[in-house]
Amino acid sequence: MSKSVLFDTERVQSRAKERKLQPFKVKQIFFEMFKNQNIYYDEMTTLSKELRSELAEEFEPLALVIDETVESTDTTKFAFRTHDGHVVEAILMFHWSKSFVASSSSMG
Repeated sequence: MSKSVLFDTERVQSRAKERKLQPFKVKQIFFEMFKNQNIYYDEMTTLSKELRSELAEEFEPLALVIDETVESTDTTKFAFRTHDGHVVEAILMFHWSKSFVASSSSMG
């Protein structure tokens, strides 16, 4: 069984309902993710250790992982892999005092 992505709020809420998790605990999960911008379970200190462990077993913290990075003097190219195996490419371009990001918008 593949893990769901933690940012899939509908799946988190559905799983919480299945486990009869109290609504304030679901709010704590979303507080850690969106307000504290926290993706590391060990650092989600508003959650119990048991809940953090359950989340780690069932959910990936991010939908993307860096698959490959290629750097040059004025660009950095990233290949990200989604949780379902697709590749998304992005390039970070440095130009004088500004930086630009371009990414692919199609998969498959």
